[in-house]
Amino acid sequence: MVNETSIELDVMSVTIDPHARRARLLAFCLHEVQCEAARFASAATIHALTNHISAVRSVLYLVATRVGQEKDTEIEMLLELGEASLRQGRFLLLRTRQARFGARGPSLLRRI
Repeated sequence: MVNETSIELDVMSVTIDPHARRARLLAFCLHEVQCEAARFASAATIHALTNHISAVRSVLYLVATRVGQEKDTEIEMLLELGEASLRQGRFLLLRTRQARFGARGPSLLRRI
């Protein structure tokens, strides 16, 4: 028979890999950028934005294949690359939005 208290302690003692946490945050932010791009991106920025989105997707795939293989340095560099591509994509969206709505439009840089 399993004791409920021991199950609770086992669940609470599980730690989440910081790289996996960053990868999940990157995936969430990527989704936000994709939604913003669908609503506000101009035709002139779609190609560049697509390149940044593809880079982030590739990084997420590569990180997922390396988690648990003791390649922390590679994972760290990949996550930094993905985060930089995401920032550049958000900056493109911000410029497009400012050009369309003026400088008083809402900012997309809140979570960079």
